[in-house]
Amino acid sequence: MQTNIHKSLWSIYGPLMDAKAICKVLYYPSVAALQAAKARGQLPFLPVEIKGRRGLFAMTDEVAEFLTQAAQARSGQQVKPDDIPRKTAARRPHMTASAQ
Repeated sequence: MQTNIHKSLWSIYGPLMDAKAICKVLYYPSVAALQAAKARGQLPFLPVEIKGRRGLFAMTDEVAEFLTQAAQARSGQQVKPDDIPRKTAARRPHMTASAQ
């Protein structure tokens, strides 16, 4: 299942998703709602800021991982918190990651 989600998102959005794409995939009603979730620290991924660009971005891999985890949890497969990969800014030195 992870492969299908990942391949689908990657073929549509490439390696980086913008705010509109994130809203579409994760069913946020608007970009404002997505930004409010970011302000509350409730995003299911680590937002990415790109120097010289305004807006909210996310790595497509992280969004795909979140959707895969949600699908596994829904189907009854146990997902332990330790099994969820954690991304850090250190893995993306060419981008500045924002924690909130």
